[in-house]
Amino acid sequence: DDKFLTFGTDDDYVMYYDEAGADSLILSANVEGAAFKYEWRSDEGDDALDKWEWEIANQGVMTLSNFADGDYGDAFATFTPNAVALKQTASFGGSMTVASNLTVSGDLTVNGTTTTVSTTNMVVEDQLIELNNGQSGTPSGDIGFVFERGDSANQVFVWDESADKFTMGSAAATG
Repeated sequence: DDKFLTFGTDDDYVMYYDEAGADSLILSANVEGAAFKYEWRSDEGDDALDKWEWEIANQGVMTLSNFADGDYGDAFATFTPNAVALKQTASFGGSMTVASNLTVSGDLTVNGTTTTVSTTNMVVEDQLIELNNGQSGTPSGDIGFVFERGDSANQVFVWDESADKFTMGSAAATG
């Protein structure tokens, strides 16, 4: 109990079981200002994809990186402590899939060129939906809704800029 396994010339890295305090296995870097790095290697670590690194830097920023590009420069996930509340901010460099429900309690900002919502029913609480947000100057195209109907002709409800009026009807247009 409370035995230490130390590494480095000045006990720079320590691993021990803290039964009296946290009742947990603790790995730590005992060099002031140094990041703690933990590296995983599988399959002999001879391929770039076989190596991962978890780094806890100053101020508690944690980064998970893969060695795929020949170094640990590209972060797979970064967790940054929030100084205002006891919550975390996470950044992911690749795609992410949530296999169950996801609830966002704050605002949701999506940056990209396409947002796809695949759902059976969508409920919108707001009374107004704004299209073409941020338009400045003369609009360059029609604004409205396209109803895709499979093998049947698509239907549209749009503001037709060239006719300066609303138009409804069949169209070959898609979203």
